[in-house]
Amino acid sequence: MAAETVITYLRGSIPLRDVGKRYLSKLQKSFYRRFKLEKFILRIFEKGKMTSGGLLKDPKMREMIAKLYLDVEDTPKLLLSSLSRLSRILF
Repeated sequence: MAAETVITYLRGSIPLRDVGKRYLSKLQKSFYRRFKLEKFILRIFEKGKMTSGGLLKDPKMREMIAKLYLDVEDTPKLLLSSLSRLSRILF
């Protein structure tokens, strides 16, 4: 939750339910971002092109997966950077 939201709540500018809505919205967005990338990676596994071991052996992919779960970067940015790594792992 952003500090600005808490400050505006403490000043009485917004009600508590709006703080809760903003927090839930942020949680849902981060969950769906992770879910979309996981779904993409699972599609690759289903086609038999890659195993989880092969994915985790690459240090850059391990870093990208960690960033995904920590919500450090945006999902589209992580997805684009992982695509170039996937071709290196597969071939």
